[in-house]
Amino acid sequence: YISEASLNTHFMMMLFDSHLQTESSFTHDRKALIEKLRQMKPSSLAMKSEDLISFLQMNAKTKEALPVHVFSSGQWDWPALTEENESWQKTWTWHPSGTGVAVSNFGILAFDAERPIDDPSSLRFLTRLYASEAGTVELQLLQGPDKNLKRIRSVDLEKGVNEVSIFSVAEAESGLWFLELGAQDALLADNTVELYLPAAKEVKVALRSLENKFFYQNVLSSFSHAGMSLALQDKESDLFFLAGDQVDWHSDLADSRGIIINPQGESPYWTGLKEVESSEEEDPIEVQVQVSEHIVARNSELDFIDFSGRKFLQAPKGALVLAKDQDGVPLLYRSDDFWVLNMDPQKSGFFFTPQFPVLIHSLIDEILSVQSLEGELLSLGELVYLDKDVSLISPRQQRLDLKMGDTISLSEPGVYQQLVDSGKQDFLTVALLNEGVSAVNDLITVQDKEKDTRTAGALFWQDFFLYSALVLGLLELVLYHKRWAA
Repeated sequence: YISEASLNTHFMMMLFDSHLQTESSFTHDRKALIEKLRQMKPSSLAMKSEDLISFLQMNAKTKEALPVHVFSSGQWDWPALTEENESWQKTWTWHPSGTGVAVSNFGILAFDAERPIDDPSSLRFLTRLYASEAGTVELQLLQGPDKNLKRIRSVDLEKGVNEVSIFSVAEAESGLWFLELGAQDALLADNTVELYLPAAKEVKVALRSLENKFFYQNVLSSFSHAGMSLALQDKESDLFFLAGDQVDWHSDLADSRGIIINPQGESPYWTGLKEVESSEEEDPIEVQVQVSEHIVARNSELDFIDFSGRKFLQAPKGALVLAKDQDGVPLLYRSDDFWVLNMDPQKSGFFFTPQFPVLIHSLIDEILSVQSLEGELLSLGELVYLDKDVSLISPRQQRLDLKMGDTISLSEPGVYQQLVDSGKQDFLTVALLNEGVSAVNDLITVQDKEKDTRTAGALFWQDFFLYSALVLGLLELVLYHKRWAA
């Protein structure tokens, strides 16, 4: 198409998958354009048409709209791009390629593991699968770089997204695990997922609470998962857990770290604390998440937490506020090495919600820098917030020096290793994990809907000329028959 255009035609090249990005600015250098095309690689990110639609609509609104040509593999159906819309549909042309033949596909949408509290030497694996049609697939669970087979099982799947499948492995070690789906289907990228499980860490917690101390002891004792176990220990503790009426709690907290629930009294971690009046307390609390990319916010669904019993207070200067209410009162924030959770857990019933253990463990993970994405399984293109500096080696052996506070998107599937003093160690894994991509054959409708290479704004006229040609052909046949008969 570029070679056949006139020599004074200028082109801008853009690429889109999960978002739209400019690859080259306007130029009429044919050689440079073609070279740029040859350098492009197929993307493994999920296709999303929102950015492309916005760009096409914006272009159509300009005084001199430029012609836009969209080239795709022909395997994707864009309903929003093909609907009749006179305001912007005449400015672009779609050039699909490929056969558009539908092929069945099965894919892994989620994979995780946990150590049961009653049997910490074993691992329980959870996975969710997608199937374009009902059928039976084989799942293999393998361990370590050598992929030693640990479990193999057949799974019966219904069409669509299936329920979570759970299976256990006794005497399971930490480290690298693989889940492989044995299927000859449309897409190989969603048939394998890697998961890195770091060795469990023991965290010593000192509890300070005059109210509900026995309750907190039991709760903290049960807060164990595959990466961490908590042990109550007053001396030489790793962090403090402070709740309710603390007596001189700040006297032994120099150079310490911890979590404060239901702040009361004076503290270096807030100012201007006062109780909320009963009339004001009846007003519903709107939770406004300030840093949705932060790992605590991503894990804990702060929007669904009831912060009843909050106090009016100001966070110290420089504090990281993750959530505040409609009046600007901080509800969850970090100051130095302490997290402050501004609520009364008894009034809010927070103890009995699923967010309680998730939030507390996320705060402990973060304050000890235990989490820091270590052991995470991320989906391709997912945005993640970095809570500390880290240097990683990508699956293609490229070095990535990442800074605390950055928001990044990892676009290579596989195992990312962290650079440490002793060399390299496994850190996190990335996999496709995308229903929109696994459901590829549900979107292959190019042949079925006869989209070919027609211009969106010219659909009516192409159909008009087609039917006109058919009518003229029929008329010519009738006239020919009459001449032959005569």
